Amino acid sequence: MKVEATPSASELLAQVSDFLRDRLEVIKQRREIEEVSLLSLAGRILAEDIHSSVNLPRFRRAMMDGVAVDYRRLSEGYHSLLSCEDRKTVDLLEMPLVYPVATGSSMPDKMDTVVPREHLVYVPAPAGLDPKFQYIKTPRLETVQQGQHVAQIGEDVAKGRRILSRGRVVRAQDLGLLSACGIAGAKVLQKPRVAVGLTGDEIAKPGHDLDGDQVHDANGPVLTTLLLRDGARLVATEYLADDPDAIQTFLQRNDIDILLLCGGTSVGPRDFAVEILRSIGTVAFHGLPLRPGRPVGIGSTPCASVFLLPGNPIACQFTYDLLVGPLVRGAAGRSVDWPYSRALVHLSEAVASQRGRLDYLRVVRTERRVVAGGFELGRMGPSALNGTTSRTADGPPVLVRPLTSGKASNLTSVSEADGFVLVPIDAERLLPNEPVECYWYDC
Repeated sequence: MKVEATPSASELLAQVSDFLRDRLEVIKQRREIEEVSLLSLAGRILAEDIHSSVNLPRFRRAMMDGVAVDYRRLSEGYHSLLSCEDRKTVDLLEMPLVYPVATGSSMPDKMDTVVPREHLVYVPAPAGLDPKFQYIKTPRLETVQQGQHVAQIGEDVAKGRRILSRGRVVRAQDLGLLSACGIAGAKVLQKPRVAVGLTGDEIAKPGHDLDGDQVHDANGPVLTTLLLRDGARLVATEYLADDPDAIQTFLQRNDIDILLLCGGTSVGPRDFAVEILRSIGTVAFHGLPLRPGRPVGIGSTPCASVFLLPGNPIACQFTYDLLVGPLVRGAAGRSVDWPYSRALVHLSEAVASQRGRLDYLRVVRTERRVVAGGFELGRMGPSALNGTTSRTADGPPVLVRPLTSGKASNLTSVSEADGFVLVPIDAERLLPNEPVECYWYDC
């Protein structure tokens, strides 16, 4: 009888990474299309090519403050300067005139060149010339090129031209181009639809009066904020009793891409989530070498990717960041990278760990020097999923104090912490003089 070897912690997390990558492809293939307004397009994935409905610019436009001239009739010397009122009544072909223009204004008919204001000399009416006009003296002709500082119709974008392509993630600066081209909205791929279930007879909604041994929900607000940050469409937040039927009904939703069920993932008498998921779908992983967060479960139903998150608030946030966040961001068309800045740090004291386990160590910054930047990924999510962490950030190390006391399991420690360090799977300890990478909660 062949006995399969148990995968190492690094191999197990690599398998998790592969599973999440596959689930991302499933979500992408199922995404539907919706139409949204211009101001809702940023961060969305275009489901169609977008073509301009106008020429840009729509008219010949001056690109400098100065005067418009007909280059062929320009000569060195004095030229009368028409006001806007004069332009309406004077035939430009009859007089060697120049006309004042501002950046972005339309060019007068018959004029093809702009002479910048700083190249002109304004003078009173010379002797013998009509005193009702203001006059300028033009520069030497060799300093003026025909057509200078004039944008032609459609020079930037011609009507009908494709300006953004299908599959593009719309950026803030794209909205200006779209608006200028007459676009009021577009078809985009649907955001990943997520439902959050919070289990426990003792859990009360935030702000509600408490009865008996009830406690206010601490996980729902955190998960909601992180999901919206990562680009999800939060379809529902449900508070579920410790009742197998209620949990099963939640897990059988067919209008969701990702289901998050918080609590009930361990082995207690009221921890039903894992067996219920196994009965209606697949439990790919249950129990990972994480601290905190070991009871986390990952799987799927015929309709959704499912994450069974621990009820402990610290473990809930960590497992969301490590496992759920990259999937949500990838499905929303964003980078799967963590949205946290990073810095090299030195710990103020040694921290013990255990080989074969990834530790989530919250820290408090004691110096304020921060080096911003991204961090390297493995195949899916942070490189820690493949058993390593990047230590390549540049800059002087920042001193941080680890939260390793008994208080580290309290909710106050979550709020007090400035960031976190991942203790690598192969490390037994981190030393005070050893530079390690820290991820800051404040982006």
